[in-house]
Amino acid sequence: MKNIFESRIERIREEMRKRCIDIFMVFSGDYHGSEYVSEYFKCREYLSGFTGSAGTLVITDDKARLWTDGRYFLQAEAELEGSGIILMRSGMDGVSDIDDYLKETVSQGDTIGFDGRTVGLQYIQELADELADANINFDPSACLTDIIWDDRPLLKTAPVFLLDEKYAGEASDSKIEKIRKKMELLSADSHIITTLDDIAWILNLRGSDIPYNPVFLSYLLINRESIYLYTKPDVCDDSVCTYLKKLGVSLRDYDSFENDLDDHKLVGGKVLADNNSISVAVYDAISDRAEAIWDRNPSSIMKAKKNSIEMENERQAHIKDGTALTKMIYRLKKNKDIEKLTELDVAAELKTLREEQEGFIEESFAAIVATGENSAVIHYEPDETTNTHIKKDTFLLMDTGGHYYEGTTDVTRTVAIGTVTYEMKKLYTAVLKGNLRLAAATVKKCGGTNIDILARTPLWELGYDYRHGTGHGVGYLLNVHEGPQSIRIKRVSGEEDTDFAEGMLTSDEPGVYLPGEYGIRLENLMLTVPRETTQYGDFLQFETLTLAPFDKECILTEDMTAEDLALLRSYYAKVREKLIPHLSSEEKEWLLEETEL
Repeated sequence: MKNIFESRIERIREEMRKRCIDIFMVFSGDYHGSEYVSEYFKCREYLSGFTGSAGTLVITDDKARLWTDGRYFLQAEAELEGSGIILMRSGMDGVSDIDDYLKETVSQGDTIGFDGRTVGLQYIQELADELADANINFDPSACLTDIIWDDRPLLKTAPVFLLDEKYAGEASDSKIEKIRKKMELLSADSHIITTLDDIAWILNLRGSDIPYNPVFLSYLLINRESIYLYTKPDVCDDSVCTYLKKLGVSLRDYDSFENDLDDHKLVGGKVLADNNSISVAVYDAISDRAEAIWDRNPSSIMKAKKNSIEMENERQAHIKDGTALTKMIYRLKKNKDIEKLTELDVAAELKTLREEQEGFIEESFAAIVATGENSAVIHYEPDETTNTHIKKDTFLLMDTGGHYYEGTTDVTRTVAIGTVTYEMKKLYTAVLKGNLRLAAATVKKCGGTNIDILARTPLWELGYDYRHGTGHGVGYLLNVHEGPQSIRIKRVSGEEDTDFAEGMLTSDEPGVYLPGEYGIRLENLMLTVPRETTQYGDFLQFETLTLAPFDKECILTEDMTAEDLALLRSYYAKVREKLIPHLSSEEKEWLLEETEL
């Protein structure tokens, strides 16, 4: 009997044969290039069973392969079992990337089909260049999953709300004016924006159409004299409609966007767009009648650089978040019946502690609470099927975060439950040293690839490493993963290594993972702030916002330099100063002891 996913892929092959499609590609995104998507858009998951946020499925007449990155190797291996789908571990020696595989696989004149609404234009342009010698045809109208997905979830939308300027820090009309100035510099008549977090940030609106991401399904068209917001009917109440009208924003139906792009009255002759984010389908709608000006969305770098009000709000959000997490760690350490709890119990209790904090809205992503060998699965999420009781004499890893009106948090703490070995402590200390040394960096006109080595070196010295980036940007009450800045060992193809700038909020999260045994990750968020200006220019440094203790019993101080210990003592002084006023007497006493070196 065929596995359910084998049956679904066979139905896809039937549709491929009907349309003379030789290779069918299934991407992870929605119509907006979102990293995380609503249930309606989970086509790759529906066909493969793989639930990770990143992955591409490639189906031929006799094989199906799924590419994903190091965060998901163990998860994908488990979820693809029995499906007949071959796991391709991106970046590993001997594993072809998708482009190379296609070059090896295609025959002259083959047709590659995909849903052009769900893939960025730049990727397909680069792929076409790679396969130019093979005379490949591309069919972006091949929405085959739409045909076979019989019980597809509805595309649900929810009401949007206005983010007050005391939180946003800048009025929407001011942001729009800056964008129009950029358009003028580029001689653009219109600017198409399809990325949901950019739209939410520009308009100071938030929603909940994607779990854990406070955005709403929409497109935005900014012209020199007019603005059109395309969204689903009834998501804007009277107050939001009035607000948008005052901004000069006209509401139009979400489903009419692509058709409207052909209207000369709505879209100018020269159109500014980001070919890394707009879909093939959107490009096809304008390519015959408009001149495209390819550039990064101006809002991308604007929203990455938090303003002074956003920065101060984020500091307050992290005090609240740190209070909740520290209370949770205290409870775990004092619980003599810890093995009666499950991973979901811990996730629920931590969420409750966050909900007690004023201004909390929701979690910023699905909680990663992993005990023992589960903690070696980098993006493990407990559910009713995988939920495990907390194990003793091993690590418990908690990667969690929250959305507050004052901003977004993302923090990881790994704590020892019971007794852990010397080797476990040695690796924990190496991860901690990497975290502290990266946070202490001074930067000047450089991006994350220039400083990633600071976080990895302590692990490299022991012969270990990790298969994920060291840091990602974080939005303000927006997506927990936000560009354009990142910290990684090498630049991702097609992306720039964006220089750090004042106001950027970035994670610092080295880790180490031993499959079948345990994993360790320690994550803080850092704000980029001025350090000094000299004859050589402006120098920047990082201000660590996250506030929570590391696990004292896992730290080998003899493995740390005097500078490492000074950094840890300085961080702990800040943790005590900011958190003690919000803790009970018992929690306060424990924290003082936990942060005493």
